[in-house]
Amino acid sequence: PLPRPAKGEQERAESQTAQPTPSLETAPAPEQVEAPPADQPPPSPPPADPVETAPETLERTPGEQSE
Repeated sequence: PLPRPAKGEQERAESQTAQPTPSLETAPAPEQVEAPPADQPPPSPPPADPVETAPETLERTPGEQSE
């Protein structure tokens, strides 16, 4: 009998008090947690470029020395 009322309260809280109860609500919480990660992914690509260039430079250096 608790799950039933809980669902109704959650739905009402999500629609009416979605912002006031973001901590108690698990729906708004994920959105806020996903927001930061979305900003972090972009910064990851830039560092990936230099990392990919590093291996290429290392491979080129040994190749030239071998020759």
